[in-house]
Amino acid sequence: MLALLAVGILALDLVLGRKLQGDVILGSGQATVISKFCFDFNPQCVDHHACVNPPGSIDLKVRSAHLSQTSSMRVAEVREPKVMVALLDDEYFSFPEVSQVWGEANCTDVAKAAKRAFALEWRTISSREGQHFYSIVVEKVRPRWWYIALASCSDHALAMSYELLVQNPMQGINLQLSMDEIGIVLVCFMTFLGFAGVSLVHLKSFHRWSLRRGDAPRGTTLLSASLLFATLGHLLWLSYFRSYRDTGEPSLLISSLARSSVVAARTSLQILLMFLARGDVVCRCGLAWGRQKEMLLGMIIFGLLGLALEFWGDREAAGSPIEYMYDTRPGVALIAIEVLWFYAFVSRSYETWSNETRLRPRLFYRRFALALSLWFLTLPAVAALASLLAPWVRFRIVFAVNGLTHILSSMVMVYIYHIDVAPDLLEMNAKHREVGQDDEMQGFLEEDVKRSFGACGQDGFTL
Repeated sequence: MLALLAVGILALDLVLGRKLQGDVILGSGQATVISKFCFDFNPQCVDHHACVNPPGSIDLKVRSAHLSQTSSMRVAEVREPKVMVALLDDEYFSFPEVSQVWGEANCTDVAKAAKRAFALEWRTISSREGQHFYSIVVEKVRPRWWYIALASCSDHALAMSYELLVQNPMQGINLQLSMDEIGIVLVCFMTFLGFAGVSLVHLKSFHRWSLRRGDAPRGTTLLSASLLFATLGHLLWLSYFRSYRDTGEPSLLISSLARSSVVAARTSLQILLMFLARGDVVCRCGLAWGRQKEMLLGMIIFGLLGLALEFWGDREAAGSPIEYMYDTRPGVALIAIEVLWFYAFVSRSYETWSNETRLRPRLFYRRFALALSLWFLTLPAVAALASLLAPWVRFRIVFAVNGLTHILSSMVMVYIYHIDVAPDLLEMNAKHREVGQDDEMQGFLEEDVKRSFGACGQDGFTL
């Protein structure tokens, strides 16, 4: 059933996305980057005239230009405004240098930093038809980021509309994608398959639990929700990049839903891990929601901040240098918070292990605490890896590593909660728990158990 649903969704051509177009307001002498794109390279291309198979192309139309409403002047009262298209690349003396003073740079500074600049005719761009601009991108060394900017050399604020199409013709069906996104469709597909497989295993186990009249350990529903969000999120990512690859029209709605689903999955998983660190389910049956209000609130806020950083990073990426979002100050702050969560998990797990006298819970923390704690180090590790990667491969590698670590952590949790494993690891409901001759509980006095954590069911735990 899950496979049929996936095939049905993947068969859709999702054309609800927007084209790379928009409106821009240019202040007096200011410039605005309207897009950033990583173009391919061709060692056989030496210059623009001798390049038979150019690795990249830029197709831009500027139209409906007029004085902005912020200006009280009329066109007839001022000199004909001057507007230009500036193409800058990622070499230091081009965009990276001028971006440091972008807010103070004028059109002359932008023109000097640009590798190529083209003047636009005001009479043409002020019409509804507009002026069409086309340029090939020639690069023979490596993939390179290019920044397409509109610059005003006028003394007054200007407003205009644009339509932009950038391509990598040598990449075949992937010509709509930036070079850092090449292969992302396959990565999304494999990640989705991984989560679908893990979810299927958990679903079968959950069904077997249901046949035992609700004897499943607490947290099973929370783990199910995490897997559902993760599978849905990566299915949405697959649909998004497939549509983007085929049409060149990215869907803001689908990408937003995908990000939100994945963040919800990761946050749900971390909440469950923090419950386990305190001994819930492992040492006593149930989840102490009431006693974990601060942790729940902190984890939800952390998830929302991470989601906000994702959206902010996407918006700022169009006009920023080659910088990973977790290299920014907000990103570094979130990494620091994640390290604090790692410390909280390790310290709570150690405290629970130290206070527990029963063999089975102590063995659980010996076997799984270290492995589960690594989940909280994935964000700092991925951020460190991203800083070492070349910008033109960073996105797809980071995306793949994030998906892989998420799958591995989910696999460990599914194993712990599996019906064939959980009775030997977790604290089950006493009235349903089957106790055999080799039960680890035997040999320990009841008063020792109560002295450690109390009898199961006395603390008011709920699902």
